[in-house]
Amino acid sequence: MAPLFVNTPSDGRPRCVELMASPSVVLLCSTRWEVQNGVAVRGQGVADGKRIGALELAKLVESVPPRAVGSLMGKLAGSFAVLDAREPGVVRLVSDMVSSMPVYYTLDGSRLTVSDDSVALAQETGCLSEIDSQASLAMLLAGFTLGTSTICRRVHCLQAAECVVLTCKGSYWASTQDDLFSWEWRPDGGHTDDYWFSAWSEVLNDEFEDIITELDGRTAVIPLSGGHDSTLILLMLKRLGYEKVVAFSYGRRGNQDSTVSERVAAALRVPWFFVEYGTETWRQFLSSRDYNNYATWAGGLRSIAHVGDFVAVRELASGGRIDAGSVLIPGHTMDLVSGGHIPLQWQERLMTGSGSVTADDIAQITFERHMGLWNRRFAIATLHQTGLQVAEANDLFEQLQEELCPAGGVVDVVEACSVVDAFDWRNRQGKFIANSVRVYDWFGFDWLLPYWDRRIIDFWLRVPPELRLNRRLQKNVTFQIGADLGIDLHQLGLPSVASLARNMSGLRLRQIGRVVPGVRLILDVERKRRCIARDPLGAFEGWPDARERRLLWQNSPSPTINSLASLHASRLLQNGGKA
Repeated sequence: MAPLFVNTPSDGRPRCVELMASPSVVLLCSTRWEVQNGVAVRGQGVADGKRIGALELAKLVESVPPRAVGSLMGKLAGSFAVLDAREPGVVRLVSDMVSSMPVYYTLDGSRLTVSDDSVALAQETGCLSEIDSQASLAMLLAGFTLGTSTICRRVHCLQAAECVVLTCKGSYWASTQDDLFSWEWRPDGGHTDDYWFSAWSEVLNDEFEDIITELDGRTAVIPLSGGHDSTLILLMLKRLGYEKVVAFSYGRRGNQDSTVSERVAAALRVPWFFVEYGTETWRQFLSSRDYNNYATWAGGLRSIAHVGDFVAVRELASGGRIDAGSVLIPGHTMDLVSGGHIPLQWQERLMTGSGSVTADDIAQITFERHMGLWNRRFAIATLHQTGLQVAEANDLFEQLQEELCPAGGVVDVVEACSVVDAFDWRNRQGKFIANSVRVYDWFGFDWLLPYWDRRIIDFWLRVPPELRLNRRLQKNVTFQIGADLGIDLHQLGLPSVASLARNMSGLRLRQIGRVVPGVRLILDVERKRRCIARDPLGAFEGWPDARERRLLWQNSPSPTINSLASLHASRLLQNGGKA
């Protein structure tokens, strides 16, 4: 028998209705799912060049045999989650390119439970207190868990571009995972720079024409960070003549990012709002019921909840500056897609097209990049405070090595870049960065993630390394579109493409800082100064102290879950919000 679909009642509390003959239950805690004939779909997609909503997506899923659903959805652009239970004893779960709409499941003997709310799922199945210590350590060090794990041992998450097939074997359920996309650099060196500049402009036109169709006259709200990617969203909407646009920024008054954002918005004649964040703002928010409820729900047991623009969106919505029908369009995460995460240590090798990289190098760079939010000893001590016994962080490094290790152990630098990008995409981007849209869900807003469209990813995986280094293609096209609209982005404060020599000199200085304490101290002070000046969360310097940390701990209803999230979020914000 097919699963029982249970929608959340009006009081917002998920519920589960048991049927003796039903082998599984589905808890749909969001009201935005379209459910019919054993198929549940949330979101929107692009099929045959046309953007379609959840109802049309559900009908599209119904039009193919269950076994073809993964292949069908793997070819679609858009943001969606699909649950197909038409085949007796089989449930298929499918995610989009960045798992922007999380889905979780538990396998407990003959019972399968699926939900879009991991905490509700853990509570329903009675496994909320069964904490996975290794996943919790990853959560503290990185802000997210690895692979399909969550910090509850029996709760699993659907990863980006994945189809999970759950099959009833009589007395138990089994699962298999199929990847629907391979993140692999495929550089096409047979074209001129002019070709790539023109091709990227055309891809952007196609994407934003679809977005304007989806907007259908609604207000586009752009969280304008002062960087190239959110600026490009604003530029493209203006370029294509869409006028119903507003922008907002937040943070310490006078921070550099917001100053640039205000200039860009003014030059494009776009209404711009600023929400000031002070230390007291964060003290009140992080000790409030709002924070605790949001962080518990939005983190999803697989990541720390994004809170950066929560207060800003709340203030703008309550003040009537953005209306209920608005669509938020953040710039996540063109930085990764267009080459911004290429390790500095490999840039010279990419330029020369020579040199190999070992599996140990790949694992070390990945560990250093993603696992440094907390000191390892302090993270382990924090877990001990919750009663959890954990292995040393070295075990986590070994887990990374197993996941990342390419066949043969030594690869060329292009393949190495593919490996570290793929880890970033499936883990940090899919679980933490893209999950920032939960803020918009919380306040009832629609949202779009244009840079995670399948067409854009496919394009950038073909771009030659020399155009990805320093994000040369992305930045230059952004500046050109600005010039076409009559504005000089460099004059407004957006940085132009940095030279490779400047990048390498900075890398060598940091390498020296590792072994020379005085240099390291100078670098740390300078990094903090820049963070406070640039970052919207810079007002959070030096916080929290022990008193606030204890306050958060006491306010956490579950000492094994929420306190970990609260402590980690505190540290994340103390570091300027930089993951």
